[in-house]
Amino acid sequence: MDDDFVIVNVKLNGRSVISDLEGYYTQSGRLLLPISPLNNALGIDLQVENKQINGVIRKSELIFTISKLENKVDSDEQPVWTEDDFDHYIDLQVINSVLNIDADFDYALMQLSLTTNQLESTQNKNSQLPMVRSRLLTPEFDIEITDQFQNITYPVTDYSLTSSYLSRLEKSKNLLTLNSYFDAFEHQAQFRFNQNETGTNQFIKLTKSYEDSNQEGLITQLHYELGDIQSQRDPLIMNFSQGRGVYLSNINPNTSQSFSTITIEEATLPGWLAELYRNGQFVASSESTDENIVRFEDVETFYGNNIFEIRLYGPQGEQLTKTRKISVGNTALAKGQMSYQLELLDSTRNLLNGQSNNAASFGKSISGSVSYGLSDNLTYDMGLNYLTGDEDSRYLSTGLQSNSELGSFKFVGAKQVEFGSAYFAGYRGETSLFTEENININFEYSHLNQFNSAVFLKQNYPLKSRASLSLNSRFSQFDNLSWNLRFLNEKREQKETRQFTQFGLNASYLGGNWSSRFQYDKLEDELINQSYWSMDLGKWHWTNSVDWKPFEDKELLNYRSSLRWPQTSQMFNQTQLSYNPRSAAKVVLGHQYTYRNDVFNISLTGQYDSEDEWLVSLGISGTISFDQFNNNINFLPPRSLSSGQLAVETFVDKNNNGVFDTQDQPIADASFTGNYLWKEHRTNSNGQVLLPSSTGGQILSLDLMSLSNPYYQPVDNRIKVSSHRGGVTNIKIPVNIVNEVEGTLYYTTNNKTKPASGVSVLLLDNEGNIQYETISEYDGYYFFPRVQAGEYSIKLEQNQFAVDNLITKNLPEKIVAPEYGDTVILRDIVLQDKTQLLTQHTDTSKAQYFVQLGVFKKRLSANIVAHSIQALNFPLQLYQHLNHENYYLVAGPYKTKQKAQSVINQAYSEPVLFGSFMIDARKYDSVNWQRIDINFELPTNPKTQAKPKTAHYYCQYALYAKRSSVNVPLIESNKNIFLSEISKQGKRYTVVLSGPFESIGKAECDTKISTALNEKSGPIIKRYKELNKITDLFD
Repeated sequence: MDDDFVIVNVKLNGRSVISDLEGYYTQSGRLLLPISPLNNALGIDLQVENKQINGVIRKSELIFTISKLENKVDSDEQPVWTEDDFDHYIDLQVINSVLNIDADFDYALMQLSLTTNQLESTQNKNSQLPMVRSRLLTPEFDIEITDQFQNITYPVTDYSLTSSYLSRLEKSKNLLTLNSYFDAFEHQAQFRFNQNETGTNQFIKLTKSYEDSNQEGLITQLHYELGDIQSQRDPLIMNFSQGRGVYLSNINPNTSQSFSTITIEEATLPGWLAELYRNGQFVASSESTDENIVRFEDVETFYGNNIFEIRLYGPQGEQLTKTRKISVGNTALAKGQMSYQLELLDSTRNLLNGQSNNAASFGKSISGSVSYGLSDNLTYDMGLNYLTGDEDSRYLSTGLQSNSELGSFKFVGAKQVEFGSAYFAGYRGETSLFTEENININFEYSHLNQFNSAVFLKQNYPLKSRASLSLNSRFSQFDNLSWNLRFLNEKREQKETRQFTQFGLNASYLGGNWSSRFQYDKLEDELINQSYWSMDLGKWHWTNSVDWKPFEDKELLNYRSSLRWPQTSQMFNQTQLSYNPRSAAKVVLGHQYTYRNDVFNISLTGQYDSEDEWLVSLGISGTISFDQFNNNINFLPPRSLSSGQLAVETFVDKNNNGVFDTQDQPIADASFTGNYLWKEHRTNSNGQVLLPSSTGGQILSLDLMSLSNPYYQPVDNRIKVSSHRGGVTNIKIPVNIVNEVEGTLYYTTNNKTKPASGVSVLLLDNEGNIQYETISEYDGYYFFPRVQAGEYSIKLEQNQFAVDNLITKNLPEKIVAPEYGDTVILRDIVLQDKTQLLTQHTDTSKAQYFVQLGVFKKRLSANIVAHSIQALNFPLQLYQHLNHENYYLVAGPYKTKQKAQSVINQAYSEPVLFGSFMIDARKYDSVNWQRIDINFELPTNPKTQAKPKTAHYYCQYALYAKRSSVNVPLIESNKNIFLSEISKQGKRYTVVLSGPFESIGKAECDTKISTALNEKSGPIIKRYKELNKITDLFD
C-alpha cells in the first residue's frame, strides 16, 4: 500500500475519544480507519465476512453492508475498505455515507472530527485514560526510536511582530514576541521573550526527566526543572508562584499526592485562546498573557485519573489540542518506598531580567519533603519549609495518607516555628449510592491557630477555619450533561462567617459545548451567573462568554463574542465583539484578516469602540528553524514544528554493520512516507534530510519507489519515532542490496508431470549452513526474498514427498547472488521417482514453453524493454506475481523446446535480453500469477499489421478520474500539453497528453512535466485512434 501511515486524534462531538488511531491516508485523499478501535470507542460493530463488512451502529441500531472493492483504493466514486497484516481498514466515506454527515479530517493537525448524535463513545465515562488501539501480536513497526535529548540543537522559534496605531494616543506601538525551543546539555529548554513599549519580559526554563513522561506509577527515577519555574502547592504552606529557582523530585509528574488544586499552562504567542476540559467536561477558558503563556490556576482535580485537554485556538486560524493526565489519590508508595521533593525559589525575580511581577508577602522560599511507604496503603510524610519576605518564617509539617476502596484520606499538621499551627484533613473518593453515575467527592477542612503562610496570608481578620465540599458527576438521563456543586465555609476572627455556594452545568452537543454556573456569596448577598458556549455553524465557529447578575438588578458585567470564519489554506478571518460596562469604552468591535503562505502569515486588524476610538495593526508571524544538513535557514508558518524534528540518514550498508563508514554509500534523493509534511523533502547528496515530526509520533518508512536501485532494501522499514518540541531525534536507516531467488519444482510420475508443492527448499552457504528456507507453493513455485550477495547451493528436504527416493534434475551446482542486486531465476527442478526412471517416459506432447526475457520491479521498466525489442517480433506477455509484485516479461508460448531455444538464440542478440532462458508455461497457470498485458502497451508487428493512418502516438503524463483534480494553471502555462477525455472499462477519464507523434521512436516526452504534476512515474507512450481535446478547462 503506497500510502501515508498516519496517527490520528479522533474527536466525537468535540470530545477526544481515541488519542492515537493508526490508519492510512491514500494518495487520492482517502482516510482509511482500522475497524478494531471503531468497535471499542465509537459504538460501531464491524465484522468481516466473505469479502464484505457488516456494520451495526449500536446507538441507533442502524445496519449497513459494504463489499470489498478490489484494486479500487484510489477510486473517487465509491467508498472502499481494505486490509493489511494487522487489521481491516474502512473508508471514512463509509461512515459519512451511513450517518449522512460530513466528518472533517484535518491533515495538518492529524485530527478527525465527528459531529453526530448517532454515535456514542463506549468508553467508561468516569475518570479514565482515553481508549487507544489494542496492540496485536504482530508488531506494527520494526523498531521504535524513543525521544532523544541532544547536547545542543538549533532553536525552533515561533515569532510574532506587530505594529499598531491607536487614534487616541496618536502614535504607534510595536510588540515583538518570541518562543524558542531547543535542547541544551541534554535538557529540554524553553525561552520566551516579550517586548513592548513598557518593558521586556524574558523567561527561560530547562527540564529533565530520566523516564518516559507518559509512564504509570508514582515513582520515577528523577525529574527536575531549572530557571523560571512554578512552585509546587500543598494544603497548608506553599502556594503557586513563579520565579527563578530549581525543583528536584522523584515523583512522577503525572501523579499528585497533594489534595490541593493545580495550575496548568501552555506556551503560546499573544492572541491565543484556550479552553480547558477535564474528562470531557468544560472547566474554564483563558487568553495568553504577556508572559507568552496561557495559564489556568486553581484547577480542581478529583479522585482517579484526570484527563485534561487544552484546546488552543490561534489568532490566525490555528487549532491545537494538548493533553495532560494527572492521577490523584489512586496510587501510593509501596511498603519501603521513598519519595522526595526539593524546591528553591525566588519569586521576586526572573532569571534573565529584573523585578518579577509577582506581589506576595513571601518572596523567597526553600522547601523539602520526604514520603515513606509504611504499607501498600499507608504513607507517612514529613516536610521543612523556609520562607522570607516581609518576615521570615520556618515550618515543620508531618502527615499521613491512606488509600482504600473507599477513596483516599490525608491528614497534615504544620507548625510555624515561634508562631502558631495549622491542621488539614481531606478526602477524595467516589460513590454510586445515590445515582446510576459515580459521584466524585472532594472534602477538605483546614483549622488555623495564629498561623500564616503563602497559602494563608496575614490579614486584618485572620482565618480560623475553612471547609469545602465539591461534588461532580453526570446525569444518567441526559447524554453528555454533567453537573458540579461546591460549597465553601470560612470563619474569621471578629468577622461574620462567609459561605460561598457554586452550582454548574456542562453539556457537549453536536459541534460544540455549553457551560453555566451560578455563584452565590451569602456575605455579600450576591448571585452571579457565568456562562460560556461555543458551537460550529457549518464551517463557522462561534464562541460566547457572559457574566451577569440574573435576578434583582439583572446587571450585565461582561460579554465577549468571537466568530471564526470558514478558512482556506491561504485565508482566515475572525470577528470579535466585547462589552464591559466598567471600561471607558464599553463596546469594542474588531476584525482580523490573515493571509497565509508557506513562509509566514500576515495579519491586518481593525478595531473600533464606543468612544469613537479606532486601532489598526499589521502583524507578521511564523516559525524559524535551521537545517544543519543543507545549511539553510527555514522560514515556515506558525507552530509548524510544534513537535520537534527528525534527522534521518540513509546509506547503503555494504558491510552490514549498521554503521556508516568509509566503504558505505549515502543514498541521495530518497523520500519517506508516514507524514504528509514529508512529501517535498528528499535526502541530499550525503543521504541526510531533516523532517518535521508530529504530535504523538509517527511511523517512518523509506519510500522504496524513490530509490535508484529496485534491490535496495532497508534493514528496518517501519520505524516508530517521536520527538519533543525543539528536539531532534537521530535516525539511521541502513540499506542492504538484496537479491531474489526463485524457481519452480515439478514432480514426474506415471508419464505425468505436476507441480511439487510443500517441498522445503533450502539455500546453503559455502560451509553448508542453512541461510534461507522456504516451502514450495501449491503450483511448485518457491521464492527467496532479501538474499544477501554471495554464493549459495540449493537443497531439498522431505516434506510431502520422500525426497530421498527421487532423482533430482536441473539442480544447480552453484547460485550466485550478485553484489549489485538482481532477481535470480533458476531452471525448473524436476523430481522423478527412481523406480520409473528407466521404464517410463514423460509425455511432453502437450507441454508448452515460455522464454523468460526479464524480471522487473516496476511495470514502466517492462514497458520500456518491450518497446525496445519490437523489431524481434516476439509474441510478448506480461505476468505479475501477486505476492511480491514483480513483473515477468515472457515470449511465447512455444510447443517445442527446439522452437523456444531458437527464440533464446535470437534474444541473445540484444544485450538487454542476455540471460533469457526457457521455462515451463504451466508455471503461470495459477491464481498467484496474473496476466496483465491486456492493459499493457505491447508493440505490434510492423511487418504483419498495418498502422491505421488515423492513429497517432502520444506522451501520457497523468490520468484523472475527476476533472477537478487537474492542475489547470500548469496546463494553461505549457503550450506543449493538452487535456483529452477517454473511455476505459466503461468509465471516463481525463488525461494529460503531448503530441501527436508519427511513431514511438519519434515521441519526445518531457519528464519535467510528470514531476510538475507530482506523478511518481514518468510519462508513457500511448496510441490513440481518436481524441477530442478539451478546450474549456473550467468546464
